[in-house]
Amino acid sequence: MKKYIYIALALFSIATVHGQRLVPGQNGIELSAGSIPGYQTLDNYTLNAGLTRTIKGGNYLFFMAEYSRKAYAYESRKLPLECYLLEAGYSHVLFGSYAKRLIFYTGLSATGGYETINGGKSHLWDGAGLPASGGIVYGAGGRLSLEFHLTDWLVLLAQAHAKLLWNTEYDQLRPSAGIGIRLTL
Repeated sequence: MKKYIYIALALFSIATVHGQRLVPGQNGIELSAGSIPGYQTLDNYTLNAGLTRTIKGGNYLFFMAEYSRKAYAYESRKLPLECYLLEAGYSHVLFGSYAKRLIFYTGLSATGGYETINGGKSHLWDGAGLPASGGIVYGAGGRLSLEFHLTDWLVLLAQAHAKLLWNTEYDQLRPSAGIGIRLTL
């Protein structure tokens, strides 16, 4: 009979174990890549790298650097719009599983950086001119993130971002979607 009690206790302890994830003070390194919805070519993508810091309740602060590239068609060529952004924000847990394995987050951020079109050249090869060749942009962003903890230190991410940028001559609303990983230190 003792044998069955020990087996039941062992199974119960395995089923209720929580990993050391989402502990306040944990830091993470995040890498992600994504695409810009509505544009199918390989010339339209985003790359992100950043740091996270877990705070109370599984919420976290994030600090990201982003490079995005979007190609506009002009005659038979493409004009690249490149944007270099820094972003700081806060992600809040909307809901998650009991074992903290699958968690859905929402977040807000402030962002700023520099954008350039056509490599900073304001005149095109056919003599046409661009309204602006580049400049400083700033704004706010929102994001939704579904995070799956493979282990206590490895997280898979699926994210959707939307940034509203001011001081730009081009698209003010910049959506993107992507996948990534986070390593918790």
